[in-house]
Amino acid sequence: MSVSGLGSTSNASNAFSNPELLSALLPGYNISALDEAMQTQIASADQPLTALESQETTLQTKISGWQSLQSALSAVQTDAQSLASPSLFQQVSVQSSNQNAVQAVATGSGNPGTYNVTVSNLMQPETVFSAVQSSGSSALGLNGSFSINGTSISVTGSTTLVQLAHDINATNAGVTALVLPQSSGYELSLSSVEAQRITWSDPNGILQSLGVLNASGHAFSSSGTGVQSGDTLPVEAAYTINGAALTSPTNSDSTSIPGVTLQFLAPTASNAPAAITVSQNTASVVSAVQQLATDYNSLLSTVNSLTGTSGSLGPNADVSQYLNTIDQTLGSVLPGEPDGYQSLSQIGVTISAPVGQPNNLTMHVNTSTLTQALESNPSAVQQLLSGTSGVATTLQQQLNAWVGASGSVPSEVSSLQNQDSTIASEVSNPNSAVNVEVNEQTQLVQQQFDQMLSALMSSVSQGNFLQDYMNQVNGSSNNSTSGGGS
Repeated sequence: MSVSGLGSTSNASNAFSNPELLSALLPGYNISALDEAMQTQIASADQPLTALESQETTLQTKISGWQSLQSALSAVQTDAQSLASPSLFQQVSVQSSNQNAVQAVATGSGNPGTYNVTVSNLMQPETVFSAVQSSGSSALGLNGSFSINGTSISVTGSTTLVQLAHDINATNAGVTALVLPQSSGYELSLSSVEAQRITWSDPNGILQSLGVLNASGHAFSSSGTGVQSGDTLPVEAAYTINGAALTSPTNSDSTSIPGVTLQFLAPTASNAPAAITVSQNTASVVSAVQQLATDYNSLLSTVNSLTGTSGSLGPNADVSQYLNTIDQTLGSVLPGEPDGYQSLSQIGVTISAPVGQPNNLTMHVNTSTLTQALESNPSAVQQLLSGTSGVATTLQQQLNAWVGASGSVPSEVSSLQNQDSTIASEVSNPNSAVNVEVNEQTQLVQQQFDQMLSALMSSVSQGNFLQDYMNQVNGSSNNSTSGGGS
């Protein structure tokens, strides 16, 4: 009696997959116990591979933890970098006392102060007329091209005055072209869309042939007299800033007042200038400090979750050192001028914990105190935060050493990832030493149980044979005795 297939290295496990058959073939044996015993030994043989897989899981958990820490530290680094930048304290807000005449918009770093602006006249759109043509619908007989404000327009011999106006408008060259009737024919009108000069290029002399440009290639003579009657000579915007006379080819100025763009809407009375007040944008600094508090508190929460009793990084001296260093920097007292600030607490930024919860630190920002400090002594606040030894400057340098491109935290992540990659390769490669060893041990276990099952089968088979023989012997003896008595 035998089990089909027994004899190969995997047949023991195959045989156990049909416990009903084995129970019928091996009555009196606990097949489930035998299967469990084999699986226990196979699991023991798999132990080296299982250990590697466990190491891989642990490494991946640590990698995730360090990446979370890196993200939290990087957020604080970004905040420190912002607060360490002098440009943050040079951002301005601006107001105009006469919005109907002069509007002002803050565009960047500027110099606080008051600037008196008077506007004597605005830049007017330029309008130029061609010479009168006999027809608006007859071919002009001109060939070539010209450009208006840098946009090229082509002309063929069959192009009419009306078609030319249509083509110019279709290019969106910044001018409006019209064909206007006159007593003796039609003329082409070209008006700038914006309050600015029109620029021309006429390599084939088309505009000159039409009378738009004079022989010198200009729409107006040096004396200012138009080539055609009705031409409007553009006059640049004229204005003063704190008494200095200025002009602009547009109705705006973005260079005279640093960080401010002026838009001229109407002339002002000569004795009533528009006062442009430029002041430090305290809101941007307050917002940057509040963001630091938010990200610092988030960092504390992240560290607590990663280094707690169930944290993926566990008690970690490096992480503790990072946090201690940050806390020391934020709580440092710096030397300063007699009327300056030496600590964050003096400008309304504090770090404290609730009573009875010393480990539950939180950064708080008193925006009223901070705003007052910025308004009363902005240079002292800037020195405290972004000076050479300022709090934000020092914090940025420290964090850069930890989370910069070659910092200790990304280096730790990279090292762990390399270890994980090596182990993953060993686990997945069927020819790796550990997989070869595990396979050999597993096969040996299966062979041993295969041999055991074969031995049991043989034993049962022999027992059945002996039982059959004894039954036959006993049967013959009984038959003999019964015959003699009759």
